[in-house]
Formats: sequence, C-alpha cells, structure tokens
Amino acid sequence: MLRNRRLGAWALIVTLCAAASAAAGPAARAATKDGKAARPRVQISSFALVVNANCPVASLPSAQVSALFLKSTTTWPDGQEALPVDLAASSPVRAGFSLAVHGRLTPDIVQYWEANAANGLAPPPQLAGDAEVLTYVRDHPQAIGYVSGDTALIGDVKILPVAD
Repeated sequence: MLRNRRLGAWALIVTLCAAASAAAGPAARAATKDGKAARPRVQISSFALVVNANCPVASLPSAQVSALFLKSTTTWPDGQEALPVDLAASSPVRAGFSLAVHGRLTPDIVQYWEANAANGLAPPPQLAGDAEVLTYVRDHPQAIGYVSGDTALIGDVKILPVAD
C-alpha cells in the first residue's frame, strides 16, 4: 500500500510537470546557449486556506473548496452565502492553490472565468496580497480565501484545513 502511495505521488508530480510545460507553450520556452529549448518555469508557493474565526465549518474536502471558488456551489453547508476571494492571477500562491484545489493551472482557471462571463457568472474578487485577503476575511464572516503558507494570521481569522 505504501508503494502505491509513493507511485501515486510520483504520478501526480509527473502530471503536474507535464501540465505546466504544456501550459507554458512554445513562446514561454527560452533557448539556451546551445539552441535547445529551456524548460518553462511555473513558480508555485504553498498556501493556507483561511476563513473568519466565527465560521462554524471545521474542514472542507478540496472538491468542495474548488466548488466554492468556481461558484458551482455558492453557499456554506449551513446555507449562508459563501464569499470566496482570490489573489491575482500572477501570484505564485494562487498557482499553488489552483493546482492543489482545482487540479488545474491558474491560466485554465482564468479561461474558465472568461468562458463563463457570458453567462453572468463573475469571478471572486482578486486582492493584491495576503494582508488584503486576511482583512477581507476578518471583515466578512462568510468569506473564504487563501494566503501564503508562512503568513502570520491576524485576529478573527483561522486556518480551515482541507480534508481529503
């Protein structure tokens, strides 16, 4: 069983590397001195999912977190409206979040929102950085966001574990 987990982890890493390479496209590949194409680089950072300290939810599966951020689900389990908030598309933290939660690269998520704009579905607000996300989550009891994994939390904000 341990061997299967290791193989599964390596398969995930290989898949993510292949997806990052494909998403970067030929324009993103710079030539090295010998004329060979350099590998594209996708900068990824760890993240922590954060909610208001009064949020009654103890944890969420990644599929439900994804549904909240893609707005296929718009309410918390108790029926209250959920208010997801994103970081900018260029954020390495968002790249890590997109891969871990959605299983897709950030440009794929941006395309998802562009495709759904015609249906009147608006993406979550994008904030400039961790401090802005923490303030938003503190000030909005139904909010859910993510910050860099090493960000110090402020009062009235807690980490929401992703349960899988």
